[in-house]
Amino acid sequence: MQYISSYKQRAEVARLIASSSHLGFMKGEPFTFTSGWKSPVYVNMRALLGRPVWRDPLLRHACVCLTEQMAIPEDVVFVGGETAGIPYAAMLAVMLDREFAYVRKNRKGFGQNRLVEGADIAGKQVILIEDLTTDGKSK
Repeated sequence: MQYISSYKQRAEVARLIASSSHLGFMKGEPFTFTSGWKSPVYVNMRALLGRPVWRDPLLRHACVCLTEQMAIPEDVVFVGGETAGIPYAAMLAVMLDREFAYVRKNRKGFGQNRLVEGADIAGKQVILIEDLTTDGKSK
C-alpha cells in the first residue's frame, strides 16, 4: 500500500532520513528490535525529534499521507506508543486538529493505574503512532 502520494515525496522522505546521520547500518551484529527481529538497518527516530530541519518535513509528509491517501475520519484519535511514539502522535494530533492519547507498556501501579492516558478512546478508531514497528508483537 502506498502511503506517500508521489515518488517525489517518497524520495524526499528517504533523503531526509539518510541525510540526518541517524540511519545506522550493521557493523558486525545486526540490530535487535523489541519484537526480537533482527535488522541490518536502524533508523533512530528519537534523534530525529530534536532537529526541526528533519522532523518538520517528515511530519508534513505524514500529514499529507494521512489526509490525502488514507482519508482519516474526523473523530480518529492519535495514540502514541510509549515512549518514542508519544511526541510524534502529539505533534500529528496538533497539526491535524485531532484528539491525542498515549498507551503505556505497563500500568504504573499508582494513581488511576491506566494503560491509556489522554483522550477517551473507547469505541473510537485510533491511529497508533510508533517509532518502529516490525510485527507489532510488542504492542
